[in-house]
Amino acid sequence: RRPPRSTQSRSSAASDVYKRQGQYIVYPAAALGIVMDKNSHQQWFFGGGELEKPGHNDDIVSIDIHPNKNIIATGSVGSKPIVYIWEAFGVEPIAKIVLPKNARAAKHICFSRVDSMIVVIAQDNENTVYLYDLANECKLVASEKGGEVAVIDAEASPGDQFIVACNERGVVRWQFDGGKLESKKCILNNNPVTCFTSVGFIDNDTFVCGTKEGNLYIFKGTGCIKTINAHVGAVGVARKVNDNLFISGAADGVLKVYDIEGNNLSMKEQHQFGERIIAADRGLEGDFVVGTKLGFIIHLKDGQKNVLVGGHHDGEVWGLAVSEDKQEIATCGDDNRIMVYSANEKKYLRHSAINKNKGPIRKAGYGASSMSAFPPNQQARAICINKSNGHVAIGVNDGQLQVRESLGNLDSVVHENKNAKEWIEAIEYSPNGKLLGVGSHDNNIYIYQVDNNYQLQTTLKTNNSFITAFDWSTDSSYIRDNDGAYELLYFNTSDGQHLSSGASMLCDEQWATHNCKLAWHTEHIWPPECDGTHINHVARNKEINLLATADDDGYLCLFNYPARNAPFPRCYKGHSEHVVRVKFSDDSQSCLLYTSD
Repeated sequence: RRPPRSTQSRSSAASDVYKRQGQYIVYPAAALGIVMDKNSHQQWFFGGGELEKPGHNDDIVSIDIHPNKNIIATGSVGSKPIVYIWEAFGVEPIAKIVLPKNARAAKHICFSRVDSMIVVIAQDNENTVYLYDLANECKLVASEKGGEVAVIDAEASPGDQFIVACNERGVVRWQFDGGKLESKKCILNNNPVTCFTSVGFIDNDTFVCGTKEGNLYIFKGTGCIKTINAHVGAVGVARKVNDNLFISGAADGVLKVYDIEGNNLSMKEQHQFGERIIAADRGLEGDFVVGTKLGFIIHLKDGQKNVLVGGHHDGEVWGLAVSEDKQEIATCGDDNRIMVYSANEKKYLRHSAINKNKGPIRKAGYGASSMSAFPPNQQARAICINKSNGHVAIGVNDGQLQVRESLGNLDSVVHENKNAKEWIEAIEYSPNGKLLGVGSHDNNIYIYQVDNNYQLQTTLKTNNSFITAFDWSTDSSYIRDNDGAYELLYFNTSDGQHLSSGASMLCDEQWATHNCKLAWHTEHIWPPECDGTHINHVARNKEINLLATADDDGYLCLFNYPARNAPFPRCYKGHSEHVVRVKFSDDSQSCLLYTSD
């Protein structure tokens, strides 16, 4: 389906999240441009889908909406960054711009509000500014070096041929009439030199720049005429939302609304969101939509806040589980969050902390590698749900096992232990719900008795490397596993005995899942000339006729099952980094995957 067409055109763009047409918001995620109906939560995607479909292949870092409100531009990172221009209603590509090699990213995009030009600012060493003509097949008209200081935000004048770009040392006005790019530094007029973090226009020649301290500098032409002490912390949003109102949002979590009074702003109201605000806009009905640094898009209407989109925000995301009865999806990651979503309603439901207390930071060379600012005891990469009693088991990166009461009551911890000496990558309940298996990077799988307060029953100790995945037999009697040494081993779960002849002994055994990427049934999933790390995870559907793989290229691939002498798979894109987990929904109609991007 495509979003229905509309003749309404009131709205404008913010840095990362857009409220448009009263009903839709637009925002980027990974390599996708997303149009979302805020009422039904239905989404349409630019990019993604089968590999031949046009779209970005790396992170989208910039976005803008054309003044006609029907065209969107998105820019991504890469050695030759790409800018796609596409239809908001139809999500089909219109044009493609490829920046020169080593541009690194199309960091900022600005549609001209008065002609067919589009300005793109790269993230190269010179922060090069490019001017393209949309009416002439996106021909490059001009380019100029922007200087060594990185641009933090940029915005086009609503009624003239120039943009304003701000950086950590000042504000620059770029004129582009006559097919040329000419820059002029704005004058602060005895106000302190500071880092400017956002920009938005009041009228054609008057604009506001937010600072890292929380102040608003008001400029007329190229000179600062006034400052306002507005926030505590960096201003992430400064923009005009209609003829009479201007908004600002900052690191203090406050969204402020101002009346525009000539060249001045008069504070009208404010709203507390409790998280750093990085994007915001106002809808046709006086409602607001706000994007936060912690991964939420929040809708504010009549004083009520409702989370439209919720996601992880730091480090990698590996943990993925599906509740069979309620069709709820649970995830966990390196950001101290366990997230729950409704698959049927297509929306975020709730989240809980992995640990409210910070532990020791990770020592270099130890534990799970992560760029997260959180310590290992607040990171988790494995999660599963017991279909018998609803318990949720979580494997933490410091080796701790946590068991929560249910997806609906994640704050209630029913069991904790720390038998594992390394971080936990694999975790699964047995099909009968009576046992829990926990696979650690200490080379062991720990088997716990669920009905006996999770007492340790046995430990599977034969693996020569860290556990990456395992499967239970349908009768819960056996486990097969994969490890970092690319072994496929078999065990009896009652006493932990390694079955050295398990491959032949259990050749006809029925397995409840297929998480092991190294097995007879997966022999032909590997692309030519790749090593054993290329495929990160596999999953089989309940009908036992499809196998999904998640790989380092950012692809989800579907094979016939078993994948032996099978034809080429159907592969799908949308992620901008390694895809690390994949699961089928209970009805096998959906394939869920999570990535570290």
